[in-house]
Amino acid sequence: MDYLVQEMETRTLGNEDRYCAELLLPSKLTDLRNYKLPTIYAAFVPDLPQTYETFKSEIARWRVRWSMADIKSSRLQGIHHQTCKDLYPCICTIIGVLLTMPPTDMLENSH
Repeated sequence: MDYLVQEMETRTLGNEDRYCAELLLPSKLTDLRNYKLPTIYAAFVPDLPQTYETFKSEIARWRVRWSMADIKSSRLQGIHHQTCKDLYPCICTIIGVLLTMPPTDMLENSH
């Protein structure tokens, strides 16, 4: 049992940088600062199909898209379904990974 608890803690703490990606949620996008982009990219780089420069331009388009929206969802699943994989391959991948992460850990790390 101790081993299982230790593994869970190690994996959760090891993924701490991945929780920064919650700033990609349209409801939190205004809190996303450019200095966080390298951290988010580095945390997901094994999963991402694009380079860092492409990722940055995708983020810029993502910000424009949601700045024009009246309603900004905070639900990952809804955002994942609304995100065009061809236009936002990195963001779609990141949101897909966030959907598989324990939500209670995400809430704890966001404080």
